[in-house]
Amino acid sequence: MTSRCILLWLVLLPVTMAGCGKTTYAPGFTDEKFGKITVGMTEEQVKALVGEPLFTVRKEDRLYRVRVASGDLVDQVISYNERGNVSDAEGYVAKQRMIIPGISRSQAEGILHTTESKLLGTRWRWEYATNTVLADPHRTRAVEFGCDAKVKEVLSYDIEG
Repeated sequence: MTSRCILLWLVLLPVTMAGCGKTTYAPGFTDEKFGKITVGMTEEQVKALVGEPLFTVRKEDRLYRVRVASGDLVDQVISYNERGNVSDAEGYVAKQRMIIPGISRSQAEGILHTTESKLLGTRWRWEYATNTVLADPHRTRAVEFGCDAKVKEVLSYDIEG
């Protein structure tokens, strides 16, 4: 190769590699359309703007009233994914007693010493751009909906390799 071709190749390689990664996008997805999503929009508004997501992740939030060593009752919120495993735990008792993501609902309730809970609601997240191997470079574009079926958060970030 001539030095001119090598120089051209070195200049164009990063441009062609940019954004490659292993990102999977929803059909018809563009960052321009995604950038127009705002907090408070309804599901219908999001679908009209961006289209159908790649997939949906659901979370069920449950409130537990837990008795602690002092005898006081403390409220703890634990979120479960579609498989019934813990996806998130809020509150010092849950953290102190090691309620960690991935354990089953029955394990969490055993650790908390209660099965009594109140359903606070169901939240869900629509994924528009993601990767199943999170360590690989990729882009994530997702919309979090609250129990009222309105956008609570718009997630947009790039993972570098």
